[in-house]
Amino acid sequence: MLQFVCMGGTPERMKDFAYYIMEEIGHKLPTGTMLQDISQKSYRYSMYKVGPVLCISVSIHYCPRLTRTALNMRVGRVPCARANQ
Repeated sequence: MLQFVCMGGTPERMKDFAYYIMEEIGHKLPTGTMLQDISQKSYRYSMYKVGPVLCISVSIHYCPRLTRTALNMRVGRVPCARANQ
């Protein structure tokens, strides 16, 4: 179940952030696997899901509309917005 949506800058920064979140919440990947960009065919953003956290890189010009209550925040100010408040 998705609980948090974290939006930030570059695809590489959000990949690093996804690995950081994975370590913080104790989420383990199966042996021999790595995080996959689940929006890999998109040229405008990247997306990684780690347990209940969705990490998305966005440009200020291309903020995807995820849910009515999700807040568009950039990593560095407030890293996460609770999706179902």
